[in-house]
Amino acid sequence: MKHVTSRRAAIAFAALAVAATTNAAVITAQVNGVQTDIGDLNVVTGVPHANSVNATFTFGNGFAYLDEWYDFRWVNIQTMYTLNGVPQPNDPLLGNLPAIDPQPGPGEDNIPYYYNAGEWPNQHVEGVRSSWYDAPNDPQGVNSKIHFSSYLVVDNITDPAWAANTLCVIGSFSWEYDNLLGASFITAPERTAVAGDAMDINDALTNPPGHFAHWNATFNCNLVACVPTPGAATTMILASTLCIRRRREARPSAA
Repeated sequence: MKHVTSRRAAIAFAALAVAATTNAAVITAQVNGVQTDIGDLNVVTGVPHANSVNATFTFGNGFAYLDEWYDFRWVNIQTMYTLNGVPQPNDPLLGNLPAIDPQPGPGEDNIPYYYNAGEWPNQHVEGVRSSWYDAPNDPQGVNSKIHFSSYLVVDNITDPAWAANTLCVIGSFSWEYDNLLGASFITAPERTAVAGDAMDINDALTNPPGHFAHWNATFNCNLVACVPTPGAATTMILASTLCIRRRREARPSAA
């Protein structure tokens, strides 16, 4: 574990690149008003350790440009902690459940995403993939199980229609760590998000002590991105100019 406010593994390396498998889920999202497949979410356990869980979202052909307009981040929620098969009202580390993992604390920021600003660049390849990794343990060494739900979410960069501190969930999966076995197992496979996922995230965001109560999770948001139309040269030039202008405004040069 990294901190007393987190059940996640120490992040001291770049995300593992997990090869796609046949059980990868196609992630569907609304893009410019059209529901479409934008990429694949693949979750693998047991690599490189028995307690390891790896998730990788890979952009589909033609949708890499979305990464210039939005960040595809991760939210991890601990949903249950059991001792000898009995659900406990709270977790020894995170407190009231459900809880965002990690909670604010030393080395963490005050946003609900799994990776802080310093870690995020190592988990993300622009226009290619967004990766997530955990390898939990229970330091008590008792007969415990720790249940999690993990979410692929969209964080707005440029869209003025989005309210501040708003994230949009587009994918999810659930899993548990068995402390006696020292292993993690998928309990609900990866899939495109449903409305209930946003409700579950909001429950964790507002749960006492409410560090993230000013955040809000949404579902089925419209990802608005500027895509030049190949059939019209004039339109394409104009659209490209608008795209460049918007990107520069959103991501000013460090120079």
